[in-house]
Amino acid sequence: DGRWDRTSDDNTLLSNTCNDNNQSGISLSYSDNNRLEKNICNSNGENGIGLSDCDDNRISDTTCNLNDVIGIYLDDSLGNTIENSICSNNRKGIVLSWSNSNTMVSNTCLNNKEVDIRLITTKHNYLANNEMIGKGIYITGNDLEHWDTQTVDDSNTLNGKAIAFWMNVSGMRIPLDTKQVILVNCRAVIVENLNLSNLNVGIALVNSTNIV
Repeated sequence: DGRWDRTSDDNTLLSNTCNDNNQSGISLSYSDNNRLEKNICNSNGENGIGLSDCDDNRISDTTCNLNDVIGIYLDDSLGNTIENSICSNNRKGIVLSWSNSNTMVSNTCLNNKEVDIRLITTKHNYLANNEMIGKGIYITGNDLEHWDTQTVDDSNTLNGKAIAFWMNVSGMRIPLDTKQVILVNCRAVIVENLNLSNLNVGIALVNSTNIV
């Protein structure tokens, strides 16, 4: 059916330079338990690294700069880890689409044109200690679980300031040093006197009431 000729499991791609390709620098489909480490994927016509229907892979210490579409892209992929990687000057930094239970830790997303990290119809992803300089996080989906199952802890930063990804909070005030606000299942939270300019989305309210 065409699937198996793309299946490649338990491989290691280490310290490769994949620049100026017509499509992606590295592309994996239906491939599990691979390790992609210390690769450079710059100036490609589509994505730096693209994974489709791939589970339990690790992308680490990788550079994906100046790609025409996305630095690192996961589509319909489960349980992958992206860590200690740099995605800069792409149209979008890191994008997860229909991809659940992935981990993004200690990445730098810098000067991407549209968005630094985007989650599209995903659940149960974990984001920690990611540094974003530019447009921030953008989450979309048709169901509440595409927001309220995500973990975006307070170690993530945007333009050197905090991201307030709050769930199930009531009667509190967003701190003045906050750069992006995402409220999920919140009530009576005060959002005022903040500078949330030049982002993809400054304030996102999901299933929240009496926000001031």
